[in-house]
Amino acid sequence: ALPYGLTVQKLHGPHKSLPTNPLLADPMYWNGYIEKVGTGTEDIITKCHDYGLQTPEFHQEEDFRVVIWRNKSETDPNVIQIDPDGDPNVIQIVELIQNNPKISRAELAGRLQISERKTRMCIEQLKKDGVLIREGSTKRGKWIVLESTK
Repeated sequence: ALPYGLTVQKLHGPHKSLPTNPLLADPMYWNGYIEKVGTGTEDIITKCHDYGLQTPEFHQEEDFRVVIWRNKSETDPNVIQIDPDGDPNVIQIVELIQNNPKISRAELAGRLQISERKTRMCIEQLKKDGVLIREGSTKRGKWIVLESTK
C-alpha cells in the first residue's frame, strides 16, 4: 500500500518517499541500487516512454500495483518474441547445444548476451516443437537435439 498522504496522482511527479522497510531501503541506497529516494515511479514512466510504451498505470486498491503495457509492434527488439523459424537466438541455442550438450541455461544466456528468461522461453519452445529434450538432472544432465532447426 502507498504510505499515508501519497496518492497515485502524486506518483507521476516529484514526491516524498517513505520506505515501507527502511532496513531494506537504506542499504540499497548506500550500495547504489537506489539513486535518489522518491524517483522510482518517475523512472518507470520515463523508461516506458523511452521504449515507446504507453504510460504505466498505478492502482491503489486493496494493494498497490503497476501495469506496464507491452508494445505490440513486431519490429520492436525490446519485446520478447518466440518464433523458432525466425528467431536467430533459437538457432544459435541449438548450435551451442550441439557443440556442448552439457551447457547450462545461464551459459547459453551469457554466450548469446540475452536474458535467462529469454533463453528459458526459447528452450521451452524448442522442447514443445520436438527439437530438444533434456536428459538427466538439471546440474548433471545434458541436452539432446532431436532434429535440426535449419
